[in-house]
Amino acid sequence: MKKNILKIFLFSLGTIFSLAFFAQGNFNVAFKSQVPFPGLQLSNIWGYAAGNMEYALVGHSGGMSIVDVTDPSNPDSLFSAPGPNSIWREVRTKGSYAFVTTEGGGGLQIVNLSYLPDSIQYKSWTGDSSIAGQINSIHALQVDGNYLYLYGSNISNSNYHGHPLIIDVTDPWNPHYAGEFVFPGSGTVSYVHDGYVRNDTGYFGHIYDGFFSMVDLTDKSNPVLLASQNTPNNFTHNTWLSDNGKVLFTTDEVDNSFLTSYDITDPLNIKELDKIQQNPGSNSVVHNTYIKNDYAVTSWYKEGVVIVDGSRPGNLVVTGNYDTSPMSGAGMEGDWGVYAFLPSGNILASDMQEGMFVLTPDYKRGCYLEGNVTETGTGNPLFGATVTIVSTIETSNSKSNGSYACGFATPGVYDVKFKKTGYVTKIISGVSLASGIVTSLDVQLDPDVPFNLAGQVKEGSTGTIVPFAEVLLSTEFNQYTLTADANGIFTLPNIYSDNYEIVAGKWGFRTKCYNQNISSASGSIVIELEKGIYDDFTFDFGWAISTNGATSG
Repeated sequence: MKKNILKIFLFSLGTIFSLAFFAQGNFNVAFKSQVPFPGLQLSNIWGYAAGNMEYALVGHSGGMSIVDVTDPSNPDSLFSAPGPNSIWREVRTKGSYAFVTTEGGGGLQIVNLSYLPDSIQYKSWTGDSSIAGQINSIHALQVDGNYLYLYGSNISNSNYHGHPLIIDVTDPWNPHYAGEFVFPGSGTVSYVHDGYVRNDTGYFGHIYDGFFSMVDLTDKSNPVLLASQNTPNNFTHNTWLSDNGKVLFTTDEVDNSFLTSYDITDPLNIKELDKIQQNPGSNSVVHNTYIKNDYAVTSWYKEGVVIVDGSRPGNLVVTGNYDTSPMSGAGMEGDWGVYAFLPSGNILASDMQEGMFVLTPDYKRGCYLEGNVTETGTGNPLFGATVTIVSTIETSNSKSNGSYACGFATPGVYDVKFKKTGYVTKIISGVSLASGIVTSLDVQLDPDVPFNLAGQVKEGSTGTIVPFAEVLLSTEFNQYTLTADANGIFTLPNIYSDNYEIVAGKWGFRTKCYNQNISSASGSIVIELEKGIYDDFTFDFGWAISTNGATSG
């Protein structure tokens, strides 16, 4: 993977923007424009609309900039509200006011947007009442009704810093401290990195402790913990609630992380419904997700903007992507934030290195494939069967009750493979998948008969026996490590027919790796090695480490 880049720089009304094309991965999201910010690193982004005008509120290392995006193909940079230098900056709005937080210090910045497009006003607020003058750094924030929630601040209560502060913003220009939530217990558990609040219920991400909490915020002076739930990667960064309020979506900000959905209708019985990755196997990092019309619109760092159909939260399907970054893989560079709530429907994205993007999504529902996997004859449900839509990367594993759910963005006719160790693999051809339609497919798998495998390792050019060679046999589900005897012979009892990766080696020979379909009809297999000095460290050939007196290098 991945990416070829074509950039044409244009100049318009003092605004520099470019046309960016990253060759792979873009679908159902169209590019409109790009605004670079030379010398600045972008952080999160928000939007604001007034009259017929639309604006991007772009957080960056020097403050917050306001860009007129009413014409999405010709954005126009208007004003900046400068702030302390920091790579962390978050923005939210209430009415015609924007609230800006940063870990760089200076408290909460309040920006009056009501004079746009002609001017802006801004000031800082550092607390009142019992926390007067104390607020300095703040990581993130959220607005619900007349209350602003500040996360990850420097404010401490009983030495537990970073818990949510509750601020009354009935008058946005003159906030008033109303309360705070401290998680029961001790240690860092009270630190909340980010969160979401709706109708006096908070969903807070306790990033360092790896869980989200549900909190009743009806009494702002005395919030009450309702429940908590760990997330798959135990680094709970961001939370957002579904439109109907029944499902919570979370992100874990670590390599190889997931967007995850939960049924939170019963706080005492929270259920994980599904989890999904963009570009599985790349170690990519998910960052912030926001829910609009049952779509999770997500900034996925080096994978850019990712749209996931969440209308069936137990069967999440990626249905859109615009890759803002030339980078790929692990690490936290690329698309920090995304905003999907402009009246026009256009999406704003803030790529840390590449600048701000204006995009137009074509929201599509997924093609859903769901059913049950059972054992032939008994009808017993099969747990852990792998279901793959062939020619795609879409894979699901059956649950303990045998049910599975997966899907794909593109309608069409596909083959579907069902595989489980101890059973004969089955491929169902000609399965039709359509957007917004659930295709039901129940499959029974026949039990396979185990057999004993025998083999021998020889020198390929002479046929001479190679004694005590190391042999590694691997399938999708299992791995076997063997050592041949003095006659080069090895045996492996009770295995099943499958495609095996075979690796064999010995010091003095070149390690060999190849794939072979092995069944009871295969008979004894012969692995041929050629002499040579080679070690890729698949096996331990007994190297010793010696510095010979060296102190460096």
